[in-house]
Amino acid sequence: MLYVLVAVLGDMFFGQRFLRAESEAAAADIGIPGISKWYSVALINPGFLPVRVAACDVTTDAGQEGVEVANAIEKWDEGSRRWTVFWRIPRTEFCKHSFDIQSAQLTHHWLWPGKRFVTGAIAIQASDGLALGDHLRYKVFPGTDEETEIASPAFVVDERPSRTLTPQ
Repeated sequence: MLYVLVAVLGDMFFGQRFLRAESEAAAADIGIPGISKWYSVALINPGFLPVRVAACDVTTDAGQEGVEVANAIEKWDEGSRRWTVFWRIPRTEFCKHSFDIQSAQLTHHWLWPGKRFVTGAIAIQASDGLALGDHLRYKVFPGTDEETEIASPAFVVDERPSRTLTPQ
């Protein structure tokens, strides 16, 4: 009982500012020539107390269940020397049914110390508007608003789809 009280009070006073975001790459064959991996972001609680996180409980059309946390991908703009939004699902569209999501429900989860939510798997490097050497980072929104945001360290686009010309 004392641990629960400490956890709730800790979340109220310290909350999400102790969370960390880390981008992760995993090998994947997604059928795009030249693309050998996809990226995701892990929201990690390195602290000693659990933290409450706004999340979406999803079930895919294949019956797989998971937890998604709102996120975006930003690209470093060398000209303005600022991070700019490259890809994101608008907050109003987050946690909605889509072509591969059978059910989605916005809820809250406790992210316990030493645990992580991995979310946002995408082969972003296959997107138009990117070049080899571009710097990207994830931004995660663990709250019910977009004021709380946690940025991952940058990663570099190191592969692009191979383009082959078909004879006419």
